[in-house]
Amino acid sequence: MLECVRSCANQAIECVDTDSMERRMFLALPSVGAASFALGGLAKQSEQLDGAWYQRSRRFASLPISRVAYVERGRGPVALFLHGYPLNGFQWRGALERLHKYRRCLAPDLMGMGHTETPEGQIISPETQVTMLGVIARFSSH
Repeated sequence: MLECVRSCANQAIECVDTDSMERRMFLALPSVGAASFALGGLAKQSEQLDGAWYQRSRRFASLPISRVAYVERGRGPVALFLHGYPLNGFQWRGALERLHKYRRCLAPDLMGMGHTETPEGQIISPETQVTMLGVIARFSSH
């Protein structure tokens, strides 16, 4: 089965073959945008997930091991977005913008990074990160 999502930002369509999980990218034809404009104007675009939106939407979960900053958007099954070093959850804003209609998108700042506040002396290890992620995924707002 092939599932596709169209990106408004760069006019690309990302398709995922859910049977074989192969990803393919197809560029949308510029005429598609012109045709949609001619047929009724530009469709109302969803809210831009910029730095100001991220700051307004940031929440914190107070856990014994850390006060974890995260952003959440959408409903349904959880899609957990983990950033790399030395980044934070903001790097996933484009994915959240495109996928929030299909999934509950959750982008936490890992312990020791971003806006997450980890107490001095708290051990930060793969195990403590996994513990934190499990709690956030289960007990954030939805």
